[in-house]
Amino acid sequence: LSLVGSEMCIRDKEYRMRNMQKMWEDYAKEVQVLRERIAELREVLQRDKTMAPLERQELEARKRLLSEEVRDMERSMADIAVYAENEKAGESACA
Repeated sequence: LSLVGSEMCIRDKEYRMRNMQKMWEDYAKEVQVLRERIAELREVLQRDKTMAPLERQELEARKRLLSEEVRDMERSMADIAVYAENEKAGESACA
């Protein structure tokens, strides 16, 4: 028994939706972890006024990189959401 293209597309739509949901949830968890780390760095930087300038620069750079990573992951999450909406609306890659 073989499926024609449209039947395969219908079958695969459920897999794609499930995979997109899982990917979005994984990104959301990672974003939360990164935000917590950024908050920790911000607290250390505000609290410790005696920190060596080089160490402060390193922590500021790390905080900046984590913030950029959060921004990139949030963009990916938005892209996933748009793709999922298009998929729900029937505008899938198979259409």
